[in-house]
Amino acid sequence: MMKIKLSNEVYLGMMALANMPFKTEVLALLEIEKTDKGYKIEGMYIPYQHSNAGSCIPTVEGLEEVLMSVDDISKIHGWFHTHPPSYGLQWSGTDERTISNLFRSWNEVISILGCAGRLRGRVNIPFYSSIEAELIIPALSHVNNYLLNSILKEVQEKVSDRVVM
Repeated sequence: MMKIKLSNEVYLGMMALANMPFKTEVLALLEIEKTDKGYKIEGMYIPYQHSNAGSCIPTVEGLEEVLMSVDDISKIHGWFHTHPPSYGLQWSGTDERTISNLFRSWNEVISILGCAGRLRGRVNIPFYSSIEAELIIPALSHVNNYLLNSILKEVQEKVSDRVVM
């Protein structure tokens, strides 16, 4: 099985988002490094976005800000998003279309879904194949409350609950 290793900060960030009591989705772009054992997620970036219960759309400015803040934009080929608890931990048709659109820029897409305190990951490769992936999570000795609070603040600042078409 394909393996995706999460850094401490990324894991805490994903779990914070997956546990938030939002009725809307939240997305983040992921900084990925390919390793001899699979993939390692080194960074998670929450862009400014418009969101509702069925979709989340980053703003152009939000994407620009993320791309300007990373050292190597070629490492941004991962996508994390949450679902409201009522949707469950399954990729939706909208998710599948988003992944297909991401293939226009990326040869492979690492996608991780968070819902109700759980995470699920997969590696998507060309021709619409996806491989379920085992998420390797860190053994945490403590929870970083500062990090959790900063993620909450960032989401409140960057996620609006309206979708602009």
